[in-house]
Amino acid sequence: MLRFPWDDTVTEGVLVSAIGTLVSVAALVADVLRGDADPVLRSADEDRRRAADALAEAVREQWAAEVRLRRLQDPEPIEVG
Repeated sequence: MLRFPWDDTVTEGVLVSAIGTLVSVAALVADVLRGDADPVLRSADEDRRRAADALAEAVREQWAAEVRLRRLQDPEPIEVG
């Protein structure tokens, strides 16, 4: 456990808040320097199209996994009695 040289919980709280603020500001500065702070605005139609494409891909992957699991492309012969 982390021990501080003082026993005042208010001082500890202020220190923890200050550290949190410092980390947040550092992350903001890093995002601004990378250019992530100003995202490109997209239209609602483009967002819907991307969501539909992502959903279609996810369904395609699920169906492909089911095909492999159930061996639909490599069936076993059925015994006729």
